Amino acid sequence: MTGAYQIYIWKKAPFIRLVLPLITGIILQYYCNFTLTDIIVTGIPSLIFIYLFSFFKESFRYQYRFLKGIFISFALIAAGAFVVHIKDIRNHTNWYNNNSTAGALYVLKIQEPLVEKAKSIKATCTVEQVISDSQITGVQGKVLVYFKKDGAASSLQYGDKILIRKPFTDLTNSGNPFAFDFVAYMARDQIYQQVFLSDNDWKKTGGNDAQFFQRLLFSVRDYVIAMIDKYIPGEAEAAVANALLVGYKVDLDKDLVQAYSNTGVIHLIAISGLHLALIYGLLFFITGKLPFFRSHLQSRIVLIIFCLWFFALLTGASPSVLRAAVMFTFISIGTLSGKRASIFNSISLSAFVLLCYDPFILWNVGFQLSYSAVLGIVVCQRAVYNWLHFNNKVFDYAWQLVSVSLSAQVFTIPLCLYYFHQMPLLFVIANLVAIPLCTLAIWSCILLIGISVFAPAALYAGKLAYAFLWIMNQSILYINNFPFSVWKNISFNIYETLLLSIFIISMLSWFFSKEKLALTLGLLGLLFLGVIRVSDQWKAYNQQKLIVYNIPKHSAIDIINGNSYSTITDEAIRKDSLLNAYNINPARTAYRLYKEKKLQEPRLMNFLQINNSRILLLDSALALAPSAPIALEYIIVSNGATFKMNTLIQNFSFNQIIFDASNPAWKIRQWKKECEELHLRFHDVSTQGAFIANI
Repeated sequence: MTGAYQIYIWKKAPFIRLVLPLITGIILQYYCNFTLTDIIVTGIPSLIFIYLFSFFKESFRYQYRFLKGIFISFALIAAGAFVVHIKDIRNHTNWYNNNSTAGALYVLKIQEPLVEKAKSIKATCTVEQVISDSQITGVQGKVLVYFKKDGAASSLQYGDKILIRKPFTDLTNSGNPFAFDFVAYMARDQIYQQVFLSDNDWKKTGGNDAQFFQRLLFSVRDYVIAMIDKYIPGEAEAAVANALLVGYKVDLDKDLVQAYSNTGVIHLIAISGLHLALIYGLLFFITGKLPFFRSHLQSRIVLIIFCLWFFALLTGASPSVLRAAVMFTFISIGTLSGKRASIFNSISLSAFVLLCYDPFILWNVGFQLSYSAVLGIVVCQRAVYNWLHFNNKVFDYAWQLVSVSLSAQVFTIPLCLYYFHQMPLLFVIANLVAIPLCTLAIWSCILLIGISVFAPAALYAGKLAYAFLWIMNQSILYINNFPFSVWKNISFNIYETLLLSIFIISMLSWFFSKEKLALTLGLLGLLFLGVIRVSDQWKAYNQQKLIVYNIPKHSAIDIINGNSYSTITDEAIRKDSLLNAYNINPARTAYRLYKEKKLQEPRLMNFLQINNSRILLLDSALALAPSAPIALEYIIVSNGATFKMNTLIQNFSFNQIIFDASNPAWKIRQWKKECEELHLRFHDVSTQGAFIANI
């Protein structure tokens, strides 16, 4: 008896076989940076073979059909590499940096509304012209511009053009171990340089070249923010409402955001597919009640698609929103044509389209989390939902939310561990409470904007929205206060992430197919994961390190011994949780540091004896005249200490001197010059990044 014919998933969703080689080509080009000739040499022969293959005999084509698939994959790999090459602005001859000369003038256009920072005003600008030797050259490219705060820049708007002469400087990282890679992050948005401008460094040209649709989006966004701030009384609630509706997060309270992150519901205040799904459902319901749209399906679908994309662009077109917008567009078109495509095909097709538009979006955390969550829901939700059955509609709805929440976590857990080094433990409860409240809050905010021209009605709508938002915020803060709400400081590297992903995928495959190969692969992945973690833990147990961090205008030192550390920092860093979170905590997590040992605070002429290394902390005037030079391993200079290099070498013999980031730049330049003249080894933390040494 003939067995049942198995239809593989790639037969029902052919775009899976197309998006995977495209992603392969994107990754290869990103890390290997092949030349255009290399890409063409790979791609053109593949396309020629695919074309000629159709002329072979039918029996040959059937017997060797796998060859066509192989060459299609090679062609798509070349296509992925080609897309990365042409999207990289540095490969264009009209990139501004390929046309700039010393003393050139630049015409810049403000691309987005200005963002007020603590000490400056930030703007993303496009460079439109380079003027040198009376020659005007049209160019392309984006730069980050930081204007002096409380100056004339506050009057600038989107579309304004300015003229500057000050040269651009390359973006740099802090160099702190395992800290956020700002340079790579901005490079994926094709921004490689920046400039800091005082009022005398720029001049407005008088022109404004704002695009109508972009100006419309900003005007709508400003109107929504103004109405929310006017009618929703609480500052925290109004800030969350702005984040929910238009993705405006400037006013969000940092502690509240951390609470949402700790409880696993950060996706609620970061515009995501959930918001677009709610709006899609609301639009589908409203248009279904209107007689015209009930009888004109085509007009109904067009209106829904237009509204979805307008909202996506209004909120800044984040990767998760773009994914949802593309998917809902395909679903809507499928509804219009009367066809129902495989959800896997819709997911892979949306990814294919987005990656062709912007291949660098592949490294966006939101893009990765969005697709991982959707895949988890599609693969696992039905199976999880079938675990329990409730006749009560309320309990059944609650269990649906729980099943969606659990399923979404399946594929996102490795990414959360890798990127955020924490795992929410109460995410099920938090989502069960927050998702219904978020839904009601969004709908009430939309109602508020819709009736905002009628002030008395808008006032009550604002109070209603405030009530939902207040309850949601307080619920999340309450859940976050539980001591076991989140498991923090989990060190997880890329290899462990891949092995955990292999384990999860293999075990799911075994669960659904019962294939022994999948079970074996999953257990092997788990075994190797355990070996790597034990090995890394053993290395951490035996480590001794000295780290001098690069935090501008601050002094911060960690002395590591096994899994414990002692820290020497100034008072400002102790009080600023953000400075710790961005500059110091990533290293402590990666080095698996679990316990802090108190160390006496540094005073004038402090000596530290660590294992066989003696270290001098020099943070004030040098007032020591020993009979013989004192042998040291390192001297760490901070807070603009007053000394002469000649006097220093008379008092101490040392291997290296480190200038930390708390010293004035002019003093560091002077010290470095003296070190070069005296042939002394030095490390400038502010320009060379954090100093790390095994001690």
